Amino acid sequence: EGPCHANGVENIPWRDDELVVVVGPGHPWAKKRKVDAAMLAEASWIVREKGSGTREVFEAAMAAKVAGFTISLELGHTEAIKKAVEAGLGVSCLSCLAVERELDQKWLVAVQSPLDLRRTLSMVLRKSEYRTRLFNAFIDQLGT
Repeated sequence: EGPCHANGVENIPWRDDELVVVVGPGHPWAKKRKVDAAMLAEASWIVREKGSGTREVFEAAMAAKVAGFTISLELGHTEAIKKAVEAGLGVSCLSCLAVERELDQKWLVAVQSPLDLRRTLSMVLRKSEYRTRLFNAFIDQLGT
């Protein structure tokens, strides 16, 4: 879900993804649907744990547009973050793939922001491992 920094692994790009800023339906931003850098700086953010690829992409995007921001809650699971945001505890930035159902059901609301939240999801494989024909066929299927 983010850049791999380990040695001895091969990164194979898999698919494009984008993060989205989400709020609960009762949050003031839910009606605005668009926020600026100043609003992002003032928000109470609910984020993934340090080391998460999602957090790494989010922090890099924020650093490029916002002088500083407040993390009010750090959670290790996307489902917990979605429920906290839905309950009105703050704002988050999660993968569009992870919040698709919540957006469809209107449990969460996506807001436009000036952040560049695009990323590439990759398959991370050990370089030294033997790969069977079946495994290689599986990897090929994922790429299509």
